[in-house]
Amino acid sequence: MEPFKIFIENWPSSDLVALYTPICIAAVAVIVSWYSAHLSRRSFNLSSRPYVWASNYGVIDQTNRTITPIPWRLGYRVKNSPAQVIENIVSIKLGSVEIFSHKGENFVRFPDESSEWTFTIGEDSVDPI
Repeated sequence: MEPFKIFIENWPSSDLVALYTPICIAAVAVIVSWYSAHLSRRSFNLSSRPYVWASNYGVIDQTNRTITPIPWRLGYRVKNSPAQVIENIVSIKLGSVEIFSHKGENFVRFPDESSEWTFTIGEDSVDPI
């Protein structure tokens, strides 16, 4: 009981409002800044979406002025921001029969205006189709 008595007798005699006001202001500032950071992060995630698109390949024939398709190659391009592709399914169907299928999962691609990534089936696999 003696340590408590010494602690109470040596308690500083100051105004509690002057002591705890800066602590309350700091606590409120921390909460407000945390909430502001949360709103900023949420706004950024909602406004910066990546754009991913896929397209079939073709070669321009200058002499005949036509486009010759390359059915065994598929090109992808990413715009705006990095994209995490959760699922990528490539399938070739003839009527209702699926002839070829490929599934890729969970990979990241970064935007680059001058490049694209491709998926190639293989010309030898396409010829029998």
